[in-house]
Amino acid sequence: MARKLLLNITKSQEQLPSSLFIAGIHNVDKHPTFAGGFADVYRAMLGKNHVALKRLRVFTSATQSRGKFCREAVIWKNLRHRFILPFLGVDRVTFSPFLCMVSPWMKNGTILKYLSESARGRAEVLQLLLEIAQGLEYLHSVNIVHGDLRG
Repeated sequence: MARKLLLNITKSQEQLPSSLFIAGIHNVDKHPTFAGGFADVYRAMLGKNHVALKRLRVFTSATQSRGKFCREAVIWKNLRHRFILPFLGVDRVTFSPFLCMVSPWMKNGTILKYLSESARGRAEVLQLLLEIAQGLEYLHSVNIVHGDLRG
C-alpha cells in the first residue's frame, strides 16, 4: 500500500523522494559504453567503485519522460532479489538537467557480450538462463512486467 501511494505521488508530481538522490559521481566516460533503444549507459565512479549511469533519451514530451523515469526509479529502488541488479540511486548533477539512474557496473557487459567473449559450456549457459528466469519470476511476483528485456 505504501509503495503504491509513493508511486502515485511520484508519478503525479514528477518528483523523486530526496532519499533517492546520491552525490559524488566522478570520472565519467566521455562516450556511452552502451546505447540502447531508450537510454545511454555511461561508466563512472562512485567513491572507489565503478558504476553505470543510465541516462534516458527523450522521445516523448519531457513531462512524460520525467514521470516515467521517476516511476521506474521508485520501483527499482524497492526491488530485492539476487538476480536483479541493485539500484544505488539517482544522479542529478552529471548530465543536468537530465537525471541518471545509478547501478553497479557490470565489468563483463551484457549477457550477450559475456557469452560471446568467453567459452561457456552448455551447463553454464543453462544456469544463466535459469537465473534470468528466476529474476523475471520475482518481478512478476510483485506485479512488474519488465517490457524491455535485452541481452
